[in-house]
Amino acid sequence: MSKYRPLKVSSVTAETDEISVYELVDMDGMELPAFTAGAHIEIAFTQDLVRHYSLCNDPGERHRYVIAVKLERQGRGGSLFMHERIGVGTILRNWKLGNSFDLDESGAHYILIAGGVGITPIMSMMKRLEALDRPYTLHYCAKSEDKAAFRASLLQGEHAGRVRFHYSRSRARNGDQHGGQDDATMRWNAADALSAADAGTQVYCCGPGSLISSVRQATTSWPAGTVHMEFFSAASSLSAQGAETFSVKIAKSGDVYPVPPDRTILQVLRQHGLHVESTCEAGACGTCQVRYLDGTPDHRDLYLTEAEQSEFIMVCVSRSKTPCLTLDL
Repeated sequence: MSKYRPLKVSSVTAETDEISVYELVDMDGMELPAFTAGAHIEIAFTQDLVRHYSLCNDPGERHRYVIAVKLERQGRGGSLFMHERIGVGTILRNWKLGNSFDLDESGAHYILIAGGVGITPIMSMMKRLEALDRPYTLHYCAKSEDKAAFRASLLQGEHAGRVRFHYSRSRARNGDQHGGQDDATMRWNAADALSAADAGTQVYCCGPGSLISSVRQATTSWPAGTVHMEFFSAASSLSAQGAETFSVKIAKSGDVYPVPPDRTILQVLRQHGLHVESTCEAGACGTCQVRYLDGTPDHRDLYLTEAEQSEFIMVCVSRSKTPCLTLDL
C-alpha cells in the first residue's frame, strides 16, 4: 500500500475524555512528504482494517503528522483499534496521503464549520489561511466545552477573535473571553451564519450528518463550487437497512445480485468482486456515487442534490423502491 517510509508514533495525548491526539514522525527522523490543508492519512492496520484520519497540524510542517481520533465503541472498529492497540513507539508501515477535502485558496473570505472531531481538517485549514493572510470565521459545534477538542488553543494566538463556539448541552460561560469579547453561544443556527452568499466567500464544513444537512439546506442558493462538505463520523446517522430484499443488476455483465435487508448495495458489490471506492460509508462524502440506468432508488444520502438523484445513487446507504435497480457498472 505505501510507497513511503514507515512512521512511528512519537506521542499520544488525551485531548478530551473521548479524543486522543497522535503525533506521527518518520521512523528515523527524516523529513516527511508534504501535505495540503484538508488532507488525510490512510492507515492500513490489517488487510481488512483501513481507516482515514484528517491531518490537523500546520501543512507547513514537515517533521510530523498529527491526527485526533475519537473513541467510537459502536463504530466500525478503527477508533477502538487506535485507542487500544496504537501507542508510543508503534510503527505504521502501510500508509499513504490523500485529500478529498482540498482547500480552494482563491477565496476572499472563508466560513469554516466544524462539528465535534470534525475540527481536525479545519485546524490545518486555519493554519494555511493564516499563512496566506486570508480572513476566516470558525463556527465550532460541540456538545459542551469539555467535549470541544483543541478548545484551549483556539482561544489563543492567531485564532483569537475568529472562533465562535456553539454548545448544545451547556450554557456558554462568561469567562471565555478573547479579543475583548465572549465568542461562545448556545446553539448553532445555519440559517443565521449562512444567510447570504457574499462574493468570494468559501464555506468548508466537516462534521456529523445532522450538521452537514443543516449547512446544505442553508446554502442551496449559494454559487456552485463555494460550499464544501466532509462527513466525519465512525457510525452512520442514517439507516442502510431495509424491510425487503431487492436486486441490483450490473449493466455490463448482466449479472443480478440480491441485496438482503441487512446488507448494503456496496457490501453486495464487494462480495461479488466489484470494487467501488468509498470513504464515510454513511451517505455523506460522495465517494461511492454510482450512476443507475433503470429502477427507482430509495435515496438515503446527505450528499446528492435533487437533480443529481435523478441520475446517481450512493450505494453505501441507499436502497431501491423497485424490485430491481440497474447500475452502470
